[in-house]
Amino acid sequence: MPESLVHMRLVDSLSHWVSEALFRGDKGAIMVDSPGAGPHGRPPRVLGYVPDLYAEGARRFQVVVGEAKTPRDLDHPRTFEQLSAFLRYAAHYESSLIVVAVPWYVERFAKALLQRLVQQNALDRVSTHVLEKLPG
Repeated sequence: MPESLVHMRLVDSLSHWVSEALFRGDKGAIMVDSPGAGPHGRPPRVLGYVPDLYAEGARRFQVVVGEAKTPRDLDHPRTFEQLSAFLRYAAHYESSLIVVAVPWYVERFAKALLQRLVQQNALDRVSTHVLEKLPG
């Protein structure tokens, strides 16, 4: 199934934010699941799921896993399973970050969902971040 335009824009925002915030603008270490994947190719499978973004060696984090979700996909059991898997994977690292990109009008829902999944899985040492003010 082809990606929606909204999802592709969210993935681009995710890649841009990770590059600027964590790699000083260098996209070389970032793997993105998109038609224009970077020099390192697409992200690896993480506990059965392929994230939209994967990077290692950021300034403050050993591993960064990023996921873009449209409002339609955000409130879906598969998303809960996927994000839980990414959180469990990230917990194996001393410092890790899960970044989620959603349109601005579902930011609060995404933040609450991540907080609930962190609590349910007892993974409060994993850092999470939801990008803000993205168009939808």
